[in-house]
Amino acid sequence: MDMLRQRAQQRLLGAESGELSALSDAQLLEEARIYQIELSLQHEELEKTHQALSEKSARLEILFEEAPVGYIETDKRGHIRRMNAKARQMFSVRWGDTRSLLSFVRADDVDKMMKLINGRSTPTSNIIGFQRGNAVWWGEVQVNPITQRPGVHALLCAINDATARYRAEQDVRRSESDLRQLLDQAPDAVLLLRKGGIVYANRYAHQLLGFSSGNLVGMPIDLLFEDSERDDIWSWLRRYDVDTPPEGRNLEFSLRTHQDERVRVEGRVMPIVYATRPVLVLSCRDLTERRRLESRIAHADKLSSLGVLVAGIAHEINNPLTAIQSSLDVLFDELEKTPTMSAANRSAWSELTETARGGVRNVARIVRDLRSFSQVREFRQEAFQINEVAYQTLRMIEHRMLGRAQLAHDLGRLPMIIGDRERLSQVLLNLLFNAQAAMPERPPDQNRIRLRTFGTDEEILIEVSDNGIGIPEGNRSRLFNPFFTTRREVGGTGLGLAVSNSIIQQMGGWIEVDSVVGEGSRFIIHLPRPAKRAHTPPPQPLPEDQLPSLQQILLVDNEPLLQASLSRLLEYYGTVTVADSGNAAIDLLSDDMSVDFILSDILMSNGDGITLLHWIKTHRPALLTRLVFMTGMLTASKYRELTDAGCIVLEKPIGIAEIERAIRQTYAARAGRIACS
Repeated sequence: MDMLRQRAQQRLLGAESGELSALSDAQLLEEARIYQIELSLQHEELEKTHQALSEKSARLEILFEEAPVGYIETDKRGHIRRMNAKARQMFSVRWGDTRSLLSFVRADDVDKMMKLINGRSTPTSNIIGFQRGNAVWWGEVQVNPITQRPGVHALLCAINDATARYRAEQDVRRSESDLRQLLDQAPDAVLLLRKGGIVYANRYAHQLLGFSSGNLVGMPIDLLFEDSERDDIWSWLRRYDVDTPPEGRNLEFSLRTHQDERVRVEGRVMPIVYATRPVLVLSCRDLTERRRLESRIAHADKLSSLGVLVAGIAHEINNPLTAIQSSLDVLFDELEKTPTMSAANRSAWSELTETARGGVRNVARIVRDLRSFSQVREFRQEAFQINEVAYQTLRMIEHRMLGRAQLAHDLGRLPMIIGDRERLSQVLLNLLFNAQAAMPERPPDQNRIRLRTFGTDEEILIEVSDNGIGIPEGNRSRLFNPFFTTRREVGGTGLGLAVSNSIIQQMGGWIEVDSVVGEGSRFIIHLPRPAKRAHTPPPQPLPEDQLPSLQQILLVDNEPLLQASLSRLLEYYGTVTVADSGNAAIDLLSDDMSVDFILSDILMSNGDGITLLHWIKTHRPALLTRLVFMTGMLTASKYRELTDAGCIVLEKPIGIAEIERAIRQTYAARAGRIACS
């Protein structure tokens, strides 16, 4: 067709140029006919093309109208020119609505929509919220420019309903936000790992490793591992993925901090899905405190073992001390009765004997004080005088104060209280040690510590004060927390004040702290004042120079040294029969042996003192008022069992004074002057 058209045009051009005159009429007619045929063919072709274009346009209109995607054609300012059926359904409008597309957009998304319309958005599509009445739905909008004819421009907006996807993504974001908030409250360092990189780190991880908030994210986890442990850690981590459940095995390793220090941690791994993609959760527990706690527990075990050892030693020392004490008492008494000795010699020997007896008393006091702090026992309720405990504690610590501080006391008049005297002594000793430790380096006469006791109508108060360095305000609220200490470098365990506070609370009281940095501290123990009771006349003891007549005395002890020394002492008061065990004493008493006074040890083989007590309670209860026990080491439960039975308990070492006091008490009990159970 194009070739015929070209030939016709060439002939016409030739005719115009003069060649036409050279052609015959027949030739002209033939050329005209050919040209007419060519024009007719061209017209038919144009008709076919027009028909095809019309059909294609109709098909495009149908596709536009029936497309499953909402299509909206707008001008460059966003005014609607036409909408397909899906778009009209989405926006609940009728055919011909020409409002601005922006009028359907949620207020918060107008700016995003304008950027799409103006072609300034990257990416070229976005999730836009649309209003439909009072409801909001979400669409993924993509805007493309179109040219309908020269000079006429428009925009074609394609909108897919993305409400379900948007809400699902929002749910995922909320769950991820909740997960991050939860992990930020975790007491362990938590790192989320993907392909060896950190995609999330909680607050404690940044704190533990010394990084500013957010600086761990994006860092390769490999940088935090020690070179010597890296291969083992990666081998451990590779065992976990989303298809493999965790084995539950933890791994201990070190992490590098921002300051290039090392933190020992215990790691645990769990695979989860985060931000729609699999990650590994690496949870790291700081082992620093655990190691310190394990060390403290080991130290406490050593102290406990040492306490048991000290208690055993104290018991072993008390037995020979009793033999020495009783023998010295006999010696002293015999010296007084020797008529042939000159007064000067008697005085010299008496002085030597009294000096030895004083040494025994000092050793006995030291042993008693050691035993007070070595026994782990139940809380004992007994009546005692606070000032006696205060004096005992001051004697124990005064040698520690030499060359360090001036120790003073001011002890007021106080009533008896109910509690555990040994544990109160432990509290006072701890407070005095703390006061000494708070002293700065300066001449000893400038360091002052004072123990004071006084009372009010409602309370009894014990105050330990010092002029040391004081306690910072930030530490005061933690003073009574277990293991809190500011003296860790010198061996402080942080248990003293916690235990002291617990003891005082068991006695119904509390500890007040008053401190000024640079001036000193005051610890004031508040104890409830015991309620006044109806006055009961005390039993009338026998005169000091008068003792009851004893016919038969039973001594029960398995130590030959004590048997010999105490037998000589007891022979001043009656005939002595010795039994070397509780069962041996039971055999004697089973034969209806008449006895006026029984002195028995407690810890013995082949039947101890408790066994003897139970037999007497069952078979000869009348002897309970004549039964006296002596001991160098006794648990609280056994002590309570003895006192509840109305028995007298003497602490070793014992001598004439203790024996005579016990004889008077048993005589008073038999006479009904003291009520015994």
